[in-house]
Amino acid sequence: VFSSEISSLIFDKHGIKSNEFDLTLLSSEVELIVCGSSLDKEASEYHLLKWAKKNNKISVLAIDHWTNFSQRLNHLKTIGLPNEIWVNDQWSKDQFIKLNVSSRKISVVGNPVLEKITKIDKKLISKFDRLIFISEEMKSDIIDLKNNYGFDEYEVIQFILGNKPSDLLVEIKLHPSEKALKYQSILDQTNVKILNVAKNDLPSSACYIGMNSILLLELALKGEKVYTFRPNATSEFIGNQLGLTLDLKKDELVEMMISKKHLDFNTHRPDFKGSIKKINHRIMELI
Repeated sequence: VFSSEISSLIFDKHGIKSNEFDLTLLSSEVELIVCGSSLDKEASEYHLLKWAKKNNKISVLAIDHWTNFSQRLNHLKTIGLPNEIWVNDQWSKDQFIKLNVSSRKISVVGNPVLEKITKIDKKLISKFDRLIFISEEMKSDIIDLKNNYGFDEYEVIQFILGNKPSDLLVEIKLHPSEKALKYQSILDQTNVKILNVAKNDLPSSACYIGMNSILLLELALKGEKVYTFRPNATSEFIGNQLGLTLDLKKDELVEMMISKKHLDFNTHRPDFKGSIKKINHRIMELI
């Protein structure tokens, strides 16, 4: 297992030894490479896939999200596609087929992380006492996704802060890959701060607003009211397509912040039709 400093904590929790990325640790005994897909073309997974090609090893690209498929494929142009691409659902498979990837290369394995989330029984709350912005990196020195999506995190948070009442607390939940420094210029505003808690400790009395993050789906599956705000979006968020989240227009977002009241909308739990057992079975078939 090769892992980042962030993900090593998860492996440690489950008693799995992990290492920093180092190709010299690979040997002829390796039978199968399974890795994620970063938007950084210099990320370790692309070096691993290249190694697999060179050494005639089976390789799998596992994509646990519903976004940036074309960008991820672009990074594979110089090394070629892996033997298989694992995706969450049939919708994802259809998107790759539209991108001229052979259906034989794509396996629907579900999303075990989302599948095991159970809804928390709690009293329905119509009002909220804070707004929590689920941030993620869309614009940085490495990536700039505004042309692809029509918006980025800075545009969204600036609209929120420019239209919120002064007594509404806005907390920013950073993605693990983000640094608080990126929002330093706005943290001196009234009732704006970084929320430094684990995702499992997020409060239930909040209004959650995000863009594309998978955390939005996790929160919705737990029974939270979750919204997206994606101004000038060029595509629809998968959470809205699955019926888990509600996309807000500008006037709806402003009215919600002023009234501090949730909008009335129903959600339903999607069936991802996958499991850890299914993934394990597929690994054994490949080996």
